[in-house]
Amino acid sequence: MKKQVCTRCLAVVCLAAVVSLSPLVVPGASAGDLVGESGVWYAKILRTLFPQGVEIHGTTYPLATLPCLPKDITRFSITAGRKDIGLGPAFAVEGSIHLGKVTSPFRPLATDRLYALHLQAFLIAPDGRVVWRQKGFMRGNKLVSADGGAGNFMLIGAYRGPVSGYRALVLAAGDPILYNHRGTRVLLGAKMVTVK
Repeated sequence: MKKQVCTRCLAVVCLAAVVSLSPLVVPGASAGDLVGESGVWYAKILRTLFPQGVEIHGTTYPLATLPCLPKDITRFSITAGRKDIGLGPAFAVEGSIHLGKVTSPFRPLATDRLYALHLQAFLIAPDGRVVWRQKGFMRGNKLVSADGGAGNFMLIGAYRGPVSGYRALVLAAGDPILYNHRGTRVLLGAKMVTVK
């Protein structure tokens, strides 16, 4: 006697198999929102320089879980070089930053739509080594509106080594910003210049 196969049951089993193989989609997420896979211009640089994770204000973040805006909303105007502060040789990155609007799926966690802006600078040798790092904030005001803002900054710290031909990289991060239903630090943009 021939056994009959229930076509409806077979269709359900096949559908279940397809669903189980599909990647998990988090509500509100969009492709390229994580540094480890983003196409934003500085993400590839971070993946090359910091494959194990990038340090921002004392905490190292794995690139696979560090959120970033799909588009760089920063506009930096900076100078980088040696600076005499009377306490020995130092290196400084200083200038101004203009920030555009924080875009979806990100939004500031605070009800008044403000977030703290964290700046992190690195001096990178021609062979890719990080030889100096410094963190800081904008002068006089650490909070920025979600609709945009601007300010000046200076990141300075002791350094005795060579600088000519080295690259200075500055990262701007917002904290806390809501992303995929959790408050976290989010990269907003970056700037890289070659030191003369």
